[in-house]
Amino acid sequence: MLLKAVIGIDPGARGCLCAMDEKRSFIGVIRLSVMTPAQAFGSLSSWTKNLNVVSVGMEHVHAFRGDKVNTAFTFGTNFGRVLGWLDAVNLEPELIDPSVWLRHFSLYGLKTKYMEMFGVTESKASSMAKNDYKACAERTFTSPITLDMADGMLITEFIWRRKFK
Repeated sequence: MLLKAVIGIDPGARGCLCAMDEKRSFIGVIRLSVMTPAQAFGSLSSWTKNLNVVSVGMEHVHAFRGDKVNTAFTFGTNFGRVLGWLDAVNLEPELIDPSVWLRHFSLYGLKTKYMEMFGVTESKASSMAKNDYKACAERTFTSPITLDMADGMLITEFIWRRKFK
């Protein structure tokens, strides 16, 4: 009998896919920044053959008005690529607005807060907020986590809590 599992996905260029079983044990992490697309798809395919994936949650990333064209293109490319992989392995993701999972972990609005509190640039505030996401993930999982894993792992935890808790 296959283990029931959930998959959480941060489809950004420095994002990841994470699989966690119903007992809250991590199956694996696919770091998009260190794997080729073919390697990442191969790992995802292996998960779907060896697990009973009961839920997939993917952050619904998008560019914002005023973003540079290359930013919008990068978001679109990675988002579309991961959607294609999921379609190829017959998985339908629930698209989750970032504000939903960030609120769940009390992380929503940190970038704006840091810009207002410290008068830093948007880029610096984003880095500060990202470090807070990483710290939250490390508290949640009590293990060292890299910046590129933090969002995906928290999205996976968010999906796991909704499915199994």
